[in-house]
Amino acid sequence: MNIDSLYEAMVYRGIGSGSNSRTIRWVSAEKKLANQYAIHRTLNNNREPKTVSIEFTPKKPFVIHNNNEYLSASTLVARAANASLLSKQFALPVINKFRNHFGKEPRPIINFWATESDKKALAEFLKAFGYDCIQMVEDGSITYGILR
Repeated sequence: MNIDSLYEAMVYRGIGSGSNSRTIRWVSAEKKLANQYAIHRTLNNNREPKTVSIEFTPKKPFVIHNNNEYLSASTLVARAANASLLSKQFALPVINKFRNHFGKEPRPIINFWATESDKKALAEFLKAFGYDCIQMVEDGSITYGILR
């Protein structure tokens, strides 16, 4: 599957313990990866792994091409702003709030959604620039973090 494809209609989500974020909901274009998450999330409880299908078509994804990359908040701001039609000046309060939350030190890109507080800060920031999801490849499958 092409990472730049914007025409996925059906995505999958592994359901289990600890999988209910209020701000970013991760799904996969491949049912196999969602099944793996469902199994992982139910290892330490008595729940049955469950995978659900969700209709979702990304309209403006924030694409991450390397999920092992280390970035600072300022670098992420530059990437988001450069790919957006929204003026940086207009979004300055959102940018400052985002930078204040994450600080100046580079971190693994996946640590921008490590906690619920981080997810909220990232989702608010990306939504201000018009993004509806995060798109990346995980274990060879396209995944989306749907911004809620």
